[in-house]
Amino acid sequence: MDGETQEFFVSFVYAANAAEERKMLWEDLKAHQDSPMFRNKPWMVVGDFNEILKLEEHSLHEVHSVVMPGMRDFQELVQYCSLADMPFHGPLYTWCNKRDNGLICKKLDRVLVNAAWTTEYQQSYSVFEAGGCSDHLRCRIKIGADTIRPHKPFKFTNAVIHDTRFLPLVKEVWGATEPLYPSTSALYRFSKKLKALKPHLKQFSKDSLGDLVKKAKEAYTQLCKAQMATL
Repeated sequence: MDGETQEFFVSFVYAANAAEERKMLWEDLKAHQDSPMFRNKPWMVVGDFNEILKLEEHSLHEVHSVVMPGMRDFQELVQYCSLADMPFHGPLYTWCNKRDNGLICKKLDRVLVNAAWTTEYQQSYSVFEAGGCSDHLRCRIKIGADTIRPHKPFKFTNAVIHDTRFLPLVKEVWGATEPLYPSTSALYRFSKKLKALKPHLKQFSKDSLGDLVKKAKEAYTQLCKAQMATL
């Protein structure tokens, strides 16, 4: 990033399932650490590392308390690059196999930062939260100040066209506004007619189908609660 904010680097990773295949990624990250371009610059490494750093990051650590070679390789990488977990909110485990029998949860996803990042962005943190149908939690990273959210666009629900009241409503509203005729202002009047129709369609959709946005959010919230309870 340029300007008043110091330049920083972000590496997104998706590590292989096999420990031997992950070694190539670990070597690439070490090369980044040794690069003059990265030296003494804030650096964040985020993604699915497909490996844990500590035994307690496995839900069955009390049963399987053996440090595997892949875990040692990951620990050696983190030490070599002087990386540490960014402060985070949410469950310790970020992945589960979603099995009714033999459920296993692990912390496979994380945000690692170097000392330069911690110094420059002391207020940064990450949030791990349920993301829907995925077997991984999703991650949000907070670095700077809040931004203003843009205005949500109007969404037309196609299902309302099958309601017998739909076309009469459109005809009534369309006829109540200024008629269209060939002129330089025709497009402007056309847009005004569409804007006049929008609130009627929003209310019609809500009356016919209920609050679909609310229903979808409620269903999504229930799904996320179930995922968070599992993890």
